[in-house]
Amino acid sequence: MSEKGSMKSVEAAAEATPEDGRRRSKDVVDQDSSEVISAESDEKAMATIDDETPTDDPEKMSGLPLYATITVVIFMMFCLAIEMTIISTAIPRITDEFQSLSDIGWYGSSYFMCIAAFQPAWGKLLKYFPIKFVFPAAAVGFCIGCIICAVAQNSETLIAGRAVMGALGAGLAPGVYTVVAHIAPPKQKPMYMGALGAVFGIASVVGPPLGGVFTDHATWRWVFWINLPIIAPAIILFLIFFRQPKSTYEPHSTPLKEKFLQLDLPGSFIILGSVICYLLAMQEGGTEYAWNSARIIGLLVGFGLLLILFCVEQYFAGERAVFQGNLVKNRTLVVMWWIAFFITGAFQLVLYYVPVYFQSTRDVSAASSGVNILALVLSCSFFVILSGGIMAFWGRYVELLLIGSVPLCVGAGLLVTLGRHTSTGKYVGYELLLGTGIGLNLQIPIMVAQSIVPQNDVSTVSSIVLWGQTMGSAILVSAGQAGFANKLLDALPSDAPNVNPYQVLTIGASELADFFEGDELNGVLDAYMEGLKVPFIMTVVVMCVASVIVPIAKRGSIKGKIPM
Repeated sequence: MSEKGSMKSVEAAAEATPEDGRRRSKDVVDQDSSEVISAESDEKAMATIDDETPTDDPEKMSGLPLYATITVVIFMMFCLAIEMTIISTAIPRITDEFQSLSDIGWYGSSYFMCIAAFQPAWGKLLKYFPIKFVFPAAAVGFCIGCIICAVAQNSETLIAGRAVMGALGAGLAPGVYTVVAHIAPPKQKPMYMGALGAVFGIASVVGPPLGGVFTDHATWRWVFWINLPIIAPAIILFLIFFRQPKSTYEPHSTPLKEKFLQLDLPGSFIILGSVICYLLAMQEGGTEYAWNSARIIGLLVGFGLLLILFCVEQYFAGERAVFQGNLVKNRTLVVMWWIAFFITGAFQLVLYYVPVYFQSTRDVSAASSGVNILALVLSCSFFVILSGGIMAFWGRYVELLLIGSVPLCVGAGLLVTLGRHTSTGKYVGYELLLGTGIGLNLQIPIMVAQSIVPQNDVSTVSSIVLWGQTMGSAILVSAGQAGFANKLLDALPSDAPNVNPYQVLTIGASELADFFEGDELNGVLDAYMEGLKVPFIMTVVVMCVASVIVPIAKRGSIKGKIPM
């Protein structure tokens, strides 16, 4: 495409009607990925459009409003990232207080399943309604969930609070990415991407040891209270300084009724019901009910039928569906969704069960377990930042995903070899490898997805990929809990024959030494170790699957096209 042709395209875009824009948006997404991201001429055209369209736009924010808004989304990202890791070192103490070892999976899955169910709807809200009000509403909802968790007096209330955090706060993640995509000057977007990556890294590093410090020296409830003094002033600053460019949403051209229909709430509730059936089956199967019992079979059948119903609903919803036909046909976007599903889900498995490994079989405190996984979170954080820089300057996403797959799979495989007496050098090395691979690959799916769609679809595609991340976390963490609990129960009769297996499930992971001693304690710890190998093996499997599907995506470069 020549420069003259590019200029004509820009002029035509400026004169087009909203309806033309929607048709053109659909046509762009319908194109094969190679047409969007691989040709050098297209790269030049994209650069020309990016440079000439937004920089001189009088609606674009600059100066204090721009930097204040960027600061706000950075703090929001900090809270999101720290919430992923800070609870990991508190979970064993929570299970002690509530006598709820069997609920470990729910503490993560209830949060992730509600994000998974409602994140696409929040993405549509961000597209069709003013971000200035939608984004703070999500932040307020997140805080309400935090308060419920912080004051919870039993495991059920804590799980409910986590669900509220997920459902009402599901708009925070797509909101952060959408705000930056809309307000950042094009040439500075990679810099802000690096800033978000750095914040993610810092929060991930601070999370586990901070959660351990709160748990050991104050109360685990502070892992939830900590969000309020950060988010409250951030909301106020956002309302004062943020100005959304009018060109990024269409408040008048789309009827209000159609905007609400675009949320596809029926699809959200169907997928929520499906995930709940799955989680209940994983929670109760093999522990409260036999796997071949009518209840568990019914739950699994319900999960499958509701999943099929969701697919049917998506088909008939057409342009209102979460997975619109034109997006599903883009194989690169589909591959990125599955990579996000597998890598994030496996990462959550590691974050949840490695602290359990240290606090149970190694009998260390919550704070010490946070220190023990610093190698994992530090390496992950560093390479998340590095990955953003590499994508900005190189852009070859398939190649970078394959490079990251090597330490990813090797580190996950070595994690399975952990034992009660594994040396510090070994587990630190395993964590470094795993953190390197996760860090390199974690953010690539959303960067690629945002680069291959028009600007007005950034919020939608962001929520879809983030939906994949949360679905992976909900599905895999609960499956890991089911595998851990069932293997633990199977191993106890041989490793600790005088111990009631179901009593062990009601004892917190960090209290085993208080209830058992001598040979009984050694037997219980051996059984624990066998149980923990199940989520670790699952991590290996899903990491390898994520690596195998990478080449299915179209090869190309998104250098200069990262919209955030």
